[in-house]
Amino acid sequence: MVIAGSDPCATDLSASKASMRVFGLGACLLSGPLSEGIRRDLIGRAVIGRGGPTPGTYSFGEMFQLLDFLEGKIDIPAEYRSICGYKETYAPGPGASGFTGADVCLIEPNGVVDIDFRGLKLNRAQVQALLARLKQISRPAAKAASRWYAQGLLACNDALQKEIATELIAAMPDDFTDRAFIEAVLTEAEGMLRDVADDLAQLRRRIPIPIGLIAYAYQYLPDGRPVFWPPDLQEQIKTAAAQLGMPYIEPWRLVLEHGGGPVLKPDLRHYREEFIPTISTLFARFAAEVAAAAPATSQSSAKE
Repeated sequence: MVIAGSDPCATDLSASKASMRVFGLGACLLSGPLSEGIRRDLIGRAVIGRGGPTPGTYSFGEMFQLLDFLEGKIDIPAEYRSICGYKETYAPGPGASGFTGADVCLIEPNGVVDIDFRGLKLNRAQVQALLARLKQISRPAAKAASRWYAQGLLACNDALQKEIATELIAAMPDDFTDRAFIEAVLTEAEGMLRDVADDLAQLRRRIPIPIGLIAYAYQYLPDGRPVFWPPDLQEQIKTAAAQLGMPYIEPWRLVLEHGGGPVLKPDLRHYREEFIPTISTLFARFAAEVAAAAPATSQSSAKE
């Protein structure tokens, strides 16, 4: 199932408003529209977690880490919660066991590389926030931080990453806040390449409710054409989805139909606030169709 994204209001959602609880595995381009859908009563609030918003998950490793956390298999130590994207109060909810607290899971993978640090998967946005502090030191430090992240960490180039880390550590003032922790991240974090097909198959085995996949566009051109990174990421996901029989949707088509700039923020990555309800409706419709297309056994097991 591939839905192009035109006319997101075509499906009557009234029948699914009361019961369609959606749990999302992704980042802001997913969580924002889902929150809007809850506010507008298009979808129900999942009770898989509690005590804060669902942590953003950019990579497959982050998704598996969140599932392990919700199942009580691991804990996220207090000193690492922030950089992993977890609020101090976030905990498994009453519906975490067996995923009884949701009816549908929507997944939007943002990349194929985990950021591994001391056995944990770091949240990509939090790592970038840390680097933003380093970029304020000087122009050379800003360039080095960008290279450490893009050409070292995400490219899984350990040698280059360590070389640039040495430069950044030397550039930090002695009284730089959280210096020791930042040094540890710069020197110990590793980029770990994932296997898209294998990870999607594992997610389907681990999540006992219907799953829908959402295509992620790294950025857009001003006219709305999507830019994917890595370039073949969406093709990998789309191919795996077809092989596994998992529903798949491409919101970038809706952005393209609207001309890009009018519905995107100046960064050409995030939706304008006035466009989020349109994406929210699209996601709510998709969730309803994912649930309707799922085998009866899958739907009944999710309700038990």
